[in-house]
Amino acid sequence: MIQQVIENTKKPAPRWFRKTKRAAEMLSDTAIVMLISMGYAENSLVMLWLRVGLSGILNTLEMVLANGEEYTKTTDNAN
Repeated sequence: MIQQVIENTKKPAPRWFRKTKRAAEMLSDTAIVMLISMGYAENSLVMLWLRVGLSGILNTLEMVLANGEEYTKTTDNAN
């Protein structure tokens, strides 16, 4: 299993995970900006740790979930 994960690290994760990852990153960035603008700047170091931690966890999951499929656009030849 480890060998397969190593081989798939350069291949993309499933589309559903990439979309979920992007949404989670956007939501966390927006939440951090809102909290800082509301005056919670004294907790900015904790917010930074959480953001970096979330990013690391999602990137690790992306490598593990890579299923080795190549995602390419299909062309429709029906003219």
